[in-house]
Amino acid sequence: MRIPAILALSTLLLLGADSQAQNRPDGARRKAAATQEKRVKSQAQKEHRIAAARNKAERVENANEENKAKIIEAARNKKQRIENHRTEEARNADQGNRPERWKNMSEEERQAWLEKNHPEKAEQRKHRRAAANNNAPKRR
Repeated sequence: MRIPAILALSTLLLLGADSQAQNRPDGARRKAAATQEKRVKSQAQKEHRIAAARNKAERVENANEENKAKIIEAARNKKQRIENHRTEEARNADQGNRPERWKNMSEEERQAWLEKNHPEKAEQRKHRRAAANNNAPKRR
């Protein structure tokens, strides 16, 4: 007689007869399920926010590293341009090309510099200027 009673009790437990779920009324069961869904959902949202913040931090860190590399590269390029400009000025001075301050010189200074450094160019310039002045339209 004892074996069937134990068997019946164990089958009830094996069938998943959860005492809390069975004892709750229908509305309470639905409310408990809804609460559990909310917990799961809020946990998922929390994990998502944490992952998004972590990803954003990584993006910012990577951007900072890229910006640092760009800034360093820009500084290196600027330094190279300055060095190239200096060597170009030196080459121009050696070759007798126009000086860097040419734009700031007056017409007389330019002519004097050309006569000193390039007499043939100075002569051509004189003739060009005279021809330009002769061919200029007359003002009435």
